[in-house]
Amino acid sequence: MSRERERRRGERQKREKATEREESAKNSILRPSTRPPKKTTRLTRALQHFELRPSHEDAAALASEASTVEEFVSRAHEAAVVAAIAQAQQDAAADADAFLDAAEERGWGAAKGALFGLAASVAAAGAAGADGDGAVGAALALPAASPPPPGLAPGGGGAGAQPLLPARTRLYSRVVAEMNEAAAAGKGFDAVGSFGRAAAEAAASSSANGAVGGAASPAPPPPPPPGLRMMWDILSRQASALASPAARALGEAAARKAEGEGGAPAAASAAAEAAAALVLGGRRYLSECFVSHVEATVRRNRAAAALGGSPSREALLRAYLRVKEGRGGGGGGNDAGALQQLALDFDSPGGADTRWQRLYFSLRAGFAEEARAAAVALAGPDAPASVAEAGLLEGAAGAGGARPLSGLDALPCAVEAWLCGGGEDSSTSSSLSSSPAVPAAAASALAAESERTLRAAGVGIGGGGVSAAATGSSSPWLSPAFRARAGVLALLSSDARCAAAVARDGAALFPTIEDFLWFHGGLVRVDASLAAAVAAVPEKAGATEGAAAAAAAAAAAESSVADAYSLPTLQSHISRFGAAHFSAGGRDPFLYAAVLLLSAQPRAAVAFLARDPLARGGSGSGSSSAAGGGRCDAPHLAAALAASRLLEGGGPGDAGASAGAAASPAPLLRAWGRSLASVRFFLVFSFSGFFL
Repeated sequence: MSRERERRRGERQKREKATEREESAKNSILRPSTRPPKKTTRLTRALQHFELRPSHEDAAALASEASTVEEFVSRAHEAAVVAAIAQAQQDAAADADAFLDAAEERGWGAAKGALFGLAASVAAAGAAGADGDGAVGAALALPAASPPPPGLAPGGGGAGAQPLLPARTRLYSRVVAEMNEAAAAGKGFDAVGSFGRAAAEAAASSSANGAVGGAASPAPPPPPPPGLRMMWDILSRQASALASPAARALGEAAARKAEGEGGAPAAASAAAEAAAALVLGGRRYLSECFVSHVEATVRRNRAAAALGGSPSREALLRAYLRVKEGRGGGGGGNDAGALQQLALDFDSPGGADTRWQRLYFSLRAGFAEEARAAAVALAGPDAPASVAEAGLLEGAAGAGGARPLSGLDALPCAVEAWLCGGGEDSSTSSSLSSSPAVPAAAASALAAESERTLRAAGVGIGGGGVSAAATGSSSPWLSPAFRARAGVLALLSSDARCAAAVARDGAALFPTIEDFLWFHGGLVRVDASLAAAVAAVPEKAGATEGAAAAAAAAAAAESSVADAYSLPTLQSHISRFGAAHFSAGGRDPFLYAAVLLLSAQPRAAVAFLARDPLARGGSGSGSSSAAGGGRCDAPHLAAALAASRLLEGGGPGDAGASAGAAASPAPLLRAWGRSLASVRFFLVFSFSGFFL
């Protein structure tokens, strides 16, 4: 008997030593670096200012700084070393995360085995004749002398004690439980809306706690940054766009094409619909933001805007133009500023021509009727007023066939098709449901007109640097009408070279990140090229650049317009800037996640919140696993994307397509549930049950 006890004691000691070694390894990974702070700061600063993917401009900058070949080679070597160090740091962080996840998995397995063993012993005792309820209660009750488990509120472990979870974590967990109940009952569930309302409720709760807290009360956690609300609002618009006629039409076309080629029609249809919803929903969100900006600008400058009572949408845009294009009217809206206003064409005959600005801002705001009226006013008297009148509907039959289009004659039907493809104009969406994008004939005519306009003004097309026409007092970009004309023609034609020239030289057209994203998102054609871009499969798993190139090639092959701007082009363009550029210096990492959603990269947004060091403490809620920063939102964002069928909409051009478990709902939810086991054990089963 004594030998058996000694043997068990020895086995227990071995297990305890193994656990101590594992905890020591985990602590050594989490322990701060012992390098000198000065060197660490210098290395961090160098990594922040170095472009990991140097372009031709970077090489030219190195060459301009070096006076000899040896100095150039030395600088290039230093740049390569810095890039290698950065890559090594990322690999080390990924290995550390993988080790910690594996350790948590083993710990959870051991705890689960102990729990099931305890339950089995209690069940056996009940079967032997003990009182079942009393035995279970006695087995699970805490000893009187035991301290309360970690995470319980002070004041004892009675029935009133509740685990201290951050508000957002608690509300998100409730939504996950509701998703489980809906799935078990076979009912639909609005996951995106529920998570968005939970985030808003958590923000309101945090603000209320901060308002009522006294000097003696503990400091409440800071409210989440504004980017969190923006992220869920964007996803809500994208989920709503999934039911738009343009998304459905593209999904049906992709299914027919896949069936004809012997592929999987259901998968092709789902990917195409998700891609269209991501693009169109992001565009719709940015249009709503612009309308709010216009209304706020008019309110701040009432005298200069001269809006009047009961205004229409056209009157609202005119009031905005009075403030924006007038001289001296944008400062404070006083009477002196109003007297200095520049006369505009809609206020007095012979005033400054604003027809192109009205068309651009109507498109920017998503005002369909106003945009169509402005396009008809700019086109020639014999121009067709609609796609049907031009004979450009798919399958249209007529005696004369399609009418030839040239120059601005294509403007009205291009505007109509662009608005219908974006879901802004529902009056003609049924007639254009088979071809929601700008017809090829209209796009080609506008591309030629765009190139002619830029070349006539001396703007270089296809070059790498800023053209001479972009500088100096005689630059055409100083004219608001020229900027609006160049932007509209490039937008409707979806010509990549003209769009690059506008983005390069016409920076005044994009005063905010939202304007920049709306313009580039509007360039993406919602047609067969988009379906081909998200259906392309990379040759090697994990080759993100190769996958993006394959998707761009597939989109170009399917596009009927030469040099058309594609979704992979937008994705690679946005990914080039990095998280630090969009996250307000790291203070609001959710802004970068919102930008990734607007560029149709849902997996990249999830992987960024789950793995990137910038997002670890982004919520300001502390660094514990229960507060988690962006790691709290990553699994729930992945769950919402999967439930709304948007996760696969980014295609192989999505920067997170090769992230694996870091962008997959099931592993993220299970890992997050295990991290909450020490606080609320039953949450483990809630997070483990939905996506198994």
